[in-house]
Amino acid sequence: SLQQKVRAMFAINMRPGGVNILDEKYFGNRISEGKIRFPMQLQDPKQIYLNRKKQIDFIKLSPAPIIGVKLIQFINGLSISGEKQNEMLLDMVGKTTAAITNVPGPRDEVRFHPYRPC
Repeated sequence: SLQQKVRAMFAINMRPGGVNILDEKYFGNRISEGKIRFPMQLQDPKQIYLNRKKQIDFIKLSPAPIIGVKLIQFINGLSISGEKQNEMLLDMVGKTTAAITNVPGPRDEVRFHPYRPC
């Protein structure tokens, strides 16, 4: 049977703790991405939260975020077309259903004609 999978990306801050983010050395995007799978089989909100937290904590302690940044830098440095670079980057971050962020969403109603998701 076909199994539903819902995956989400989230940003991981790659700056060292305690730095001044306005300092030229640390200014701008210094992020990598992590991916988690939502536990569709769980019903209890507390268990869902604990499952996602466990996944996020594991990713943050793993070398995956650093490897991701290095791969992106490598791909950006290749002498290939921008279209090919985009394809490679999308292969790295693709196959996700959602993005999780702490940035506030729109304050007004959102419509994707003719649908109203919010």
